[in-house]
Amino acid sequence: VNVVKMGVALAFSAACREAASQGCVVALSGGGSEELLSGYHWRHLQRPPEASYAAGLSGLRSMYHRDLQRDFAVGAMHGLFLLHPYLDGDVAPFALALPPDSKVADQEKRLLRRALQLLGAPPSLHARKKRAAQYGSRFNSALAKLAKRHRDGGLRTDLVCDRSLGSSHCSLALVFTSGKESAHCFQTMCQVKCSFVCILGFSPVARAEDDLDDGPHMRRSASIFAKCAGLPYEAVLPHYVSRSPQKVDMADLVQALHCARITYGFGGIVCGHSSDIMALTYLEEACDQASLQCLSPMGRSEGAMECLVTDGAEVVVTRVPHDCGVLPGKRLKHIDVARELQQQLTAHIGGTLEVDLGGVDCLPVSSPYFLGGRLELHEDASNASGTLIAPSRA
Repeated sequence: VNVVKMGVALAFSAACREAASQGCVVALSGGGSEELLSGYHWRHLQRPPEASYAAGLSGLRSMYHRDLQRDFAVGAMHGLFLLHPYLDGDVAPFALALPPDSKVADQEKRLLRRALQLLGAPPSLHARKKRAAQYGSRFNSALAKLAKRHRDGGLRTDLVCDRSLGSSHCSLALVFTSGKESAHCFQTMCQVKCSFVCILGFSPVARAEDDLDDGPHMRRSASIFAKCAGLPYEAVLPHYVSRSPQKVDMADLVQALHCARITYGFGGIVCGHSSDIMALTYLEEACDQASLQCLSPMGRSEGAMECLVTDGAEVVVTRVPHDCGVLPGKRLKHIDVARELQQQLTAHIGGTLEVDLGGVDCLPVSSPYFLGGRLELHEDASNASGTLIAPSRA
């Protein structure tokens, strides 16, 4: 359970209750349309068009734990049997295989809107601005008011994810690649009271010349982050990032996950691969084989660097392009400064920072969710890549 799930569940429950009061025993749900027809278009605009199919498949993989489990439970509570036409065995493969250009546009679900228009639906339906159920119904505001009333000014998370009501999440391991996306996912899951038991990173390869250019940076960043978070760190995963996924044997990745699971007892993996869709797909497949959940909770249109600072972290820039006018080691703890720097770097690389494969990166040196305190980091000014080289406890 989390705040988003609860907000959607309350809106869905109100609709199901009304349907049941009208004598309905079966209800149709639009679940699956986001995944099949590239909803939340800002996410897809951050990815190359050819990644549309893989992104949709990834969304379908996680849909049961994210949506369907909740919806079936709410429907059953009201005596309703739910049907999902978009997930039909004929509809889903067809919709998923449609050309990306027909789905990814400057408007949410353009294909569905056009179909509604051709069927004669009024503009109030086919031109309506997208608004998530919990916001349109204002249940998110209701939860905030309840939290303040019953939790001495607490947050919605304090109300919805109260651990005294029982644990709603399995323990988790964070797959840490290079920085900002991984750290953002860590903070996001901590906000909903999830518990992490370890940090997993990439292992050194047998021959140094076979290592990725940023392999040492990834391992160093993961080690620093683990010290900040007060969690054990294991560099055990083979490199499966998009630059060389074909070089990684799936069995090796599954075995590494299985061994780490035996050691630390986690039931799920969290990663920041939501924009590196090929790496996410590869990890999801490995998690399926290892009987693990795979979560990549990048659900906000702001960049990861901005989100980290918004959520209370102080970050230090660790990697930037050589000629961008920004030096590694710059500290960010105010949202306006973080937003300005993110916009500057985005303009320099000609795209979003979430698809730069680590060319721009940062690490949090303090966070509301760090149990191990903070680290003072010493940067080597002669290191052109900006890799942080010498952490020491503050």
